[in-house]
Amino acid sequence: MESITSPMAQMAQSYPGIEGFYLLNRHAQLGFIEPGTLAARKEKFAQANDAEFTRSHPEFTRELEAFFKDTEVLLQRFAEDPTGGMELGYIVPGDPEDNRWRSATLVLHDAVIRVFKEHDEFRVEKGMKDIFKDDPDDEKLQAKRSIQRGMDDLIHHQTQFGVYLFFPVLFKLPSSQAGDRQPLRVLNLLWRADDSGSSKFSSAHIDSQQHISQNAVFDVLRDNLMTRAIDHSKRLEHRLSIDD
Repeated sequence: MESITSPMAQMAQSYPGIEGFYLLNRHAQLGFIEPGTLAARKEKFAQANDAEFTRSHPEFTRELEAFFKDTEVLLQRFAEDPTGGMELGYIVPGDPEDNRWRSATLVLHDAVIRVFKEHDEFRVEKGMKDIFKDDPDDEKLQAKRSIQRGMDDLIHHQTQFGVYLFFPVLFKLPSSQAGDRQPLRVLNLLWRADDSGSSKFSSAHIDSQQHISQNAVFDVLRDNLMTRAIDHSKRLEHRLSIDD
């Protein structure tokens, strides 16, 4: 295991459960803490050098270049306007003495909970959900959850049109910006400003969002998380012991 003095190892110990999920550094580079070793790893997108993959995804190189540029812009916009809608929530450090899901806690902002609630209401209206039957998805309407369940909910949430709205990535605020805020924030890599210039996602921007969310780069990132970070056995653990 990497030395306890490593910044990445220290972060993983402070925020148990973040291993394997994507982190964005101040230079807009994407990486993760490797499960087990707790070493810092950069996402190298090996698929770009895989002839078989690029044959089946001929636009991948172009999409990857656009992704890098977009990520730089997103991080710049977040620095300029941290309350502009790009942030999905924040991570509270793990507390082994009072931690029902045995990981750090993800706290989602009200705007995200409203998106979950609107989709839930749509399912009820269309007869896709029985309001008289217990549904584990009802837990989506709670702001606090384990990292596993919260990140899984965000990564896989789709609108009724099959459009992904969220791709969560962790970002640690510089000490000069953190103040009294929790320093580890959750940003949305799929965030885009709407056409009015408002720095938040809106349903009017759905066509653009659909185009972005279908980008092969996000398919690769989502697949990586499913094999490296998402563990459904951890997601289900203590699911009935939710702290309101």
